[in-house]
Amino acid sequence: HNCGEVLLFGQSCVAFCQEGFAGESKPFHCDAPDLLGAPLSCAGLACSRNLPVAKRGVDAADCDGITTGQTCTLTCALGFLAAADAPPGAVACGPDGAFAGAGLAFVCDSGLCSVPQALAVAAFQHTC
Repeated sequence: HNCGEVLLFGQSCVAFCQEGFAGESKPFHCDAPDLLGAPLSCAGLACSRNLPVAKRGVDAADCDGITTGQTCTLTCALGFLAAADAPPGAVACGPDGAFAGAGLAFVCDSGLCSVPQALAVAAFQHTC
């Protein structure tokens, strides 16, 4: 907004949505002691850039539909585990429409399956 801290009787100003939000700007007018004007409604814009969905095993489903100022968490898809040195997968939607945060470095490794003891019997042959 361009209203400053205080308006004098008869002065006007305009309130508008911050970067990353959409909505109509609205005029306000000082009719002391009241500041008159229609309510301002701003909605966050959808985040669509910089999400590491192409990383092997990373599940970004929690981030679908996230808008400016909201956060989501990257997880590992079925069959994958978070890498031991991976940061938590929390990311945030910035006003520029891009995901940001340490969670962008989140990495998943392939899960491991242990060979059952039953296959270790000499009578069995396997390729595990």
